[in-house]
Amino acid sequence: MAMNDGGRHLWVWATSVMALGLVAGGCGDDQGSAPAVDARASATAAAAPAANGRPTVRPLAPLSGSMSGSRQPTFHYTPAHKATVDICDDRACAHIVAELAGDQGVAQPATPLRAGVLFWRVVTNQATSAVWQLTIPGRDTGGDIAWGVVPDFNGDGLADVAVGSPGEGSQSVFVFNGASFLGVTPEETLTGGALFGEAVASAGDVNGDGFVDLAVASGSSPGSVTVFLGGPAGPGGAGTVLSPGDVTSGFGATMASAGDVNGDGYADLLVGGVEHAQVFLGGPAGLATTAALTLAGGGTGDASVVQGPSDVDADGRPDLYVGGALYLSSAGGLAAEPGFNIALGSFAGDENGDGFGDFASFRVFPGSPEGIDTSGDLFIQAGEIALGTAGDANGDGFSDIISSLSSIEGVTDRQRVYFGAPGFCGSNGCRPFVGIPIPGHDFNGGNLTAFLGSVGDANGDGLDDLVAATPDTGQGYFYGSVAGSGAEAFASPTWSFPTGFGSSFAALFGSVRPLQ
Repeated sequence: MAMNDGGRHLWVWATSVMALGLVAGGCGDDQGSAPAVDARASATAAAAPAANGRPTVRPLAPLSGSMSGSRQPTFHYTPAHKATVDICDDRACAHIVAELAGDQGVAQPATPLRAGVLFWRVVTNQATSAVWQLTIPGRDTGGDIAWGVVPDFNGDGLADVAVGSPGEGSQSVFVFNGASFLGVTPEETLTGGALFGEAVASAGDVNGDGFVDLAVASGSSPGSVTVFLGGPAGPGGAGTVLSPGDVTSGFGATMASAGDVNGDGYADLLVGGVEHAQVFLGGPAGLATTAALTLAGGGTGDASVVQGPSDVDADGRPDLYVGGALYLSSAGGLAAEPGFNIALGSFAGDENGDGFGDFASFRVFPGSPEGIDTSGDLFIQAGEIALGTAGDANGDGFSDIISSLSSIEGVTDRQRVYFGAPGFCGSNGCRPFVGIPIPGHDFNGGNLTAFLGSVGDANGDGLDDLVAATPDTGQGYFYGSVAGSGAEAFASPTWSFPTGFGSSFAALFGSVRPLQ
C-alpha cells in the first residue's frame, strides 16, 4: 500500500530534524553532545517512498558486519509495520533457517540461533530488503548488544584481511579474501598517492547495502581519508574523499566504525585527528564528506587514536573511544563518561560474558550500566599490558584478550592470548592462555615494531583469527584459531612484501595499533 501524503510529510520532517540537530551540535562542540534521533526507538513512523510509490523496507539494527552479544538478538527494521525477518545461512538466502514474525519494526527469535555468521533480510508483500550479516556468539551473554565490525568486504561470511603498504614504490592496500590464505597474491589491490594505506579500517556498512566498507588514510598533514564501498567483488570504485575540516594533522591516523550514532540504520565513521576526532554520517549514498560531530580526547590523550564501536553500558547504542575519553551514546547524543581518562587502552569485547562491553588497559575493566567501571578489575597479570580483544579465539562465547609481556616474564613470546571467562582474575595462572610468536618481535633480541589484532573468522572454522605484521621487514602472519584452551596457535602463511607492508590493517575495533 502506498504511503499517504501525511506519512510522507512526517518522514521528511523527522529526517530534517535529525540532520539539523547533528550538524548544529557538532559545530565547535568538542564534547560531542549533539542531539540524536534514534530510529530504532521510534521505528521511523514512515519510510521513504520508492520510485513506484511504495514504501521501502530496510534493516536498521544490528548493523551489518557486527558481532552480537546475544543468540536471540532483537532485529529492528523500518517501516514499523508487520513483516517477516528471514534468517539465512547464506547471503542469497537460498537456505532460510528461521522466519521471524515482525511487528512494529521489531522481530526476535524465540529460541537461540546457531553460533557463527548468519544473514538476515526483511520481507513484506511489497518489498524485500538488502541482506545484512551478523555474527552470533557461542553462548548467550544475556545482553542484547552488538559490537565491532568484521572486515568482510565481499560479504561471503568470512573475514578478509586488508593490509596497508604505504611505503614509496607501493602505496597500496592489499585485500586478501577469507579462506584464500594459501596463496600470497591479494585478490584486490587498491592504489593511491603518497602514503596511501598509512591506516586502514572497516568503516561498517555506510550505505546500508549489507556489505562492509573500507576506509583508507593517506598523505601528510593534515592527511586524507577515502572510503571504498564493499560489494561482491570486494571494496572498489572511485571512493569518497572526506574533508579534514579544521584538523591540521593526524587526520586518519587511526579510524574505526562509529556504529550508528544517530540510529538511522547506516554505519557512521570515526576518524582521528590531532585536534579532535570527527564522526562522518552514513546514508543511502554513503558517507557525508563533512563531519557532523567533533569529539575531543581526554586529558593528555591523543584524539588521533580512536576505536569503536562497543556497547559498554548495554543500552543498545554504540560507545566510542577517543584518545583517553570514552563517549557513551544515548538518545540525547554522545557524551564523555565522567572520570574516565585512560590514555593507553582498547575495547575488549565482553571478556567475562555478562552482556556489557569491557575495556583493556594495564588490566581489563568491566562495563556497567554507568559505563566502564575503572574501580573494578576483571583481569590482571603481573608484568603484562592488556592490549585489547582477540575476538573469541576458542569459540566459548567469551571475548579473549591480547596481552603484551614485559621481559621479567622470562619467556620467548612477547604476546599471549588469555581466554575470557566469568568472574574476576587477579593472579598469575588464573586464565588459560596461548603464546603468539611473532618473528623478530620477541625476547631473544627481536625489537621490530609489530602489530597484532583480531579480524574475526577468516578461515571459516567458526573461531576468530589473528593477524600480525612487522612493517620494517614487510612480513605478515595469519594465526589460525585456537580450538581449545590448551592448544597452540599456528602462523600460516607468511606474506612477504616491500618494507612498510603491515603498517596498518583492519581489525574488529578499527585500525590496528602497534604492540607495546
